[in-house]
Amino acid sequence: MALDQLLEMSQARISADTIVCNAAISACARGGQWAMAVQLLGRMADSKVSKDTISYNSAITACEKSWQWAAALDLVEGMAAAKVGKDTITYNSLISACSKCQQWLRGMSDAKVQKDKITYSSAINSCDKQGQWLVALDLLTEMEEAKVLPDTITYSASISSCEKGGAWQVALSLFRRMGEESMRRDAITYNSVISACAKGGQWALALHLIGAMAEARVTKDTISYNAAISACDKAERWSVAMDLLASMADAKVATSTKTYNAAMSALSKSRQWELALHLLGTMPSVRVERDFVTFSVARAALSGWKHSEACEKAGQSGLALELLDARLSLGEENGLRPRMRRAPLAPRSFLAHLDRLGLKTLELRRLLRACARPSRKSFRINSIKAQPDLLARLKAEGWQMSPVPWHSDGFFVEAAPAGDLLGRSRPHLTGEIYFQEATSMLPGEVLRAVLSTLEVSSSRRLRVLDACAAPGSKSTQLGNWLEGQEGLLVANEADPVRAEILRTNLLRAGVVNCLVTCSDGRDLGDLAPELFDAVLMDVPCSCEGNARKDPGSLLRGSGGAPSNDGTPPIWHRSLVEKQWELIRSGWRALRPGGYLVYSTCTFNQWENEAQCMKLLEADAATELGGFRASAVDIAAVLNFPPSAASAVRGIAPLPSEKAQGQRSKGQTQISPESARLGVQLGALRLSPQSFDVEGFFVSCFRKEGSTGAHEEFFGTRSKPAASASTAMAPSYASDLRPLSASEVVKLRSLAQSCLGFWPESESESKKTKSNLWEDPRSGEIWLLPDLGPPGLEVLARHAKAPGLLVARRGRCSDPASRLELSDELMLVAGDRVGSAAGLSTSEWAELLSRVESGRHISPGRSERIGNMVAEETVDEEEEDVIGY
Repeated sequence: MALDQLLEMSQARISADTIVCNAAISACARGGQWAMAVQLLGRMADSKVSKDTISYNSAITACEKSWQWAAALDLVEGMAAAKVGKDTITYNSLISACSKCQQWLRGMSDAKVQKDKITYSSAINSCDKQGQWLVALDLLTEMEEAKVLPDTITYSASISSCEKGGAWQVALSLFRRMGEESMRRDAITYNSVISACAKGGQWALALHLIGAMAEARVTKDTISYNAAISACDKAERWSVAMDLLASMADAKVATSTKTYNAAMSALSKSRQWELALHLLGTMPSVRVERDFVTFSVARAALSGWKHSEACEKAGQSGLALELLDARLSLGEENGLRPRMRRAPLAPRSFLAHLDRLGLKTLELRRLLRACARPSRKSFRINSIKAQPDLLARLKAEGWQMSPVPWHSDGFFVEAAPAGDLLGRSRPHLTGEIYFQEATSMLPGEVLRAVLSTLEVSSSRRLRVLDACAAPGSKSTQLGNWLEGQEGLLVANEADPVRAEILRTNLLRAGVVNCLVTCSDGRDLGDLAPELFDAVLMDVPCSCEGNARKDPGSLLRGSGGAPSNDGTPPIWHRSLVEKQWELIRSGWRALRPGGYLVYSTCTFNQWENEAQCMKLLEADAATELGGFRASAVDIAAVLNFPPSAASAVRGIAPLPSEKAQGQRSKGQTQISPESARLGVQLGALRLSPQSFDVEGFFVSCFRKEGSTGAHEEFFGTRSKPAASASTAMAPSYASDLRPLSASEVVKLRSLAQSCLGFWPESESESKKTKSNLWEDPRSGEIWLLPDLGPPGLEVLARHAKAPGLLVARRGRCSDPASRLELSDELMLVAGDRVGSAAGLSTSEWAELLSRVESGRHISPGRSERIGNMVAEETVDEEEEDVIGY
C-alpha cells in the first residue's frame, strides 16, 4: 500500500518527503523486497529528498532479512559518506546480517555507541548460524562483563552454536548454568542440547534430557524426538529408537521424513531389515514423504542380507526383494532382471540405468564380474617424508607392487607379508606412504598437471582449496606437492569429528603450510570469494563405484528412471541439488583463470556428466557470476594413450523421451542439446573392468572471464584488512602473541638438538618475521600457516586449530628450558629424524593415537572461555547427570 501511494504521488507529480520515502522503504523490508528498498533509498538523492538514519536503518533491515550482508555493509559505508549518524538499531541490523559480528561490535565501542541485549543476541545468533561456538562464548562472557543480562534466547543461541561446532560438553555446561541462574529453558533450549548430545554420541544423555522435558513442563515436539532418535541411530540402539517412535504416536507428535530415516538407519545398522522395510511401507499411510535418504537407508538394510540368519527365509519367499522393488517403484524396464543372488547386489534400477547409457550386455556382464572381485589395495609414496630406500625396504619385507598408471608415486599392493595389517604398518604410521584408492589419486594429479601450466606471480604462492576433504587422501596428496611449491592448502570438512581426522592425517603426511577449516562447503564461496587458484570438489555422492569394497553400495545408491520432466528421480534429487550448490560455491571461490576439478565415486549420470553439462551450459551472466566454464581434456593432460582414453571418456548424457529441455531451479535436467555425440566433456569415467579399479568419475574446468563481472554478479566483496600480516590467527585464537626473536631462536635450536628437524623451510627460517605465536594462558606455541595476501582471514575463523602445535611451556623435565616439544611436531617429523627412527612400530601407533584423540578445547583454554567446561573427573555413574 505504501508503495502504491508513492507511485500515485509520482504520477500526480506530488513531491514525496523523507517520512513518505521512509515508510515505503519499511514496507519493502516487511515484504522481503531488499533490492527495491535499496533502489528507493538511492532515488531519494535523485529526487533531492534528504536521507536520515531511519532511511538507512530501514534499508539495512531489508537486507538483513534477506541475508544480503554485502549490501548491508555497503549501506553502512554510505552512511559515513553521507555523514548520516549511526545508532544502535543500525549496528543491530548489520550484525544480524553479517557474520563479521566481532568487528562491528568493536566498531560500536570505538564509536561509543551503547550495546544492548539485542546487539549481543544478534551477534550470538550470527555465530550460531556460522557454527562459531567459541566466538559465541566470548560474546557471552563480554555480555556479562558489560552487565547486560543474557536471557533464554541468548543462551539457546549459544548452545545451538556449540551443537553445530560439535562441543556437546560446553552445550551441557551452558544448559546447567541456566538452571543455576533459575532461567527458563524452553523447547528450543532443550532441542539444541539434545542435538548436541546426539552429535557427540551421548545417547543416554539425550534420553535423560528428553525425559527431563516432561518434568520441566516443556512440550516435546518433532525436533526433540528426532534428535533423540538420531542419537540412538548413532549408538545403534534400535529398540530404544522404536520406543521413541511409538511414544511420538502416543503423544500425538507429528513424525517427519527425518524421524523415519533415523529410525530406519538404526534398524539397518542392527540388521533388522524386516522392521526397516515395514517402516518404509507405513510412511505413505501416515502421510510422511520419502526422500533419497529414505530409499538409501532401505537399500542399506538389505546390504547385509546374505549375512543374516533370515537370509534363507528371505530367499525362499522373495518378500524382501519384491517389497523393496515395489516401494522404490522400480518396475521392470527393457526386460532387465535384477541381480540379487550374489555380490554385487544390483537392483533393476541400476541395470536399467546402465542400459540407458548405452552399455552393451557383454560390457555390463564384465562390469558386474569386476565389481564382484575384491578391491585392490594401493598406496602413494609421500614425497615429503619417504626415504630413498623405501621401495627396496618394502620389497625386502615381502611386498609385491605394481605401478598405478596415472601417478608416478602410486603403487598397487599385489601381495604383502602374511598377517601384516597394512593400515598399521610402520611406513603408513610414520607417513612415508598413504594408503589411497588408485582412482582417488586422479583428481589431485589432474590439479597438479593443470596448475603446472598456470602463470602465477612470483610475489605470491599458489592457493588450493579441497572443499570436501576428509579423511584426507586427496588433501595429503595435494599438500605433498604444494609443500614443494611453497603453496597454501586449505582443506575443509563440514563434520567436526571428521575434520579432526583430516588434520591428523595432514600432520602425519608432514603437510605444515595448510589450514583445516570446518564449514559447510556450500558457504565457502561466500567466505573466500575468488581467492583460490584451484578448487577440488570431491562431492558427497551415491558411492555406487565402491561395489568392490561394499557389495550393497549399488542397492543404496542406484538411481531409477528419470521423472517425466527429465529431472532425476525424486529420491535422488536432493543429493544432486546439494552437489550443484557445492559446485557453484567452489566456482565462486575460484580465481579467473583457475581450475575446478569435480569428482565422484559413482556410476550415476545425474551426479556425473549431467552436472558437467549443467556447468558448461549454464548462463554465465545469471548462474556463474559472469564467468564461463570451459572443459579440460583430462586424458590429454595426463597423456593417456588414445586406446585407453576412448575406453574411459565420459558418456554424453541422454535426455528422456519426455524431456522438454526446460531447467528448473536447483535441478539437474538434461537438455536435448546435451545428447549430441559431438559434445566433449573432457571427463573420465573409470569402471572396474577398465583398469581393475573402483568406479570413479573426474572432470576439470577452467574459469574464463573478468574480475569485474564477478563482483557485479555476487556483489561488492568485503574489503580485506589493511594489514597484510601472514600470521593472522583465527578468531577463536585471537589472544595469541608473537614469539620474540630470542625465543624463536631458542625453540628452533631445541628442536634441532632433540629431533634434528624443524618444519619450516630454510627460506622461511631466515625471514625476519616469524610465524611462531604463543597462547600466554595455556603456554602453547603454534606455527601458523602463511596465508599470503589478505583475504583468507574470514575463512581462517573456521579453522580447527591455528596451525601446528610445536611446543608447550612449563611441563618439561628440564625446568630451565621451560619448553616441551609436542607430539604433533614429532608426528610431522616422522622417520626423517634420528630420535623418531628409534621408536618401535607400537610406539608410533601410540603416538598417532595420542594426536588423533586431540581435543576440541586445548589444555588451559577452558579458563579463557569462562570455565564453561568442567575439568574435574566424573564418576561413571554420574555421566548421565545433567550437571556434567
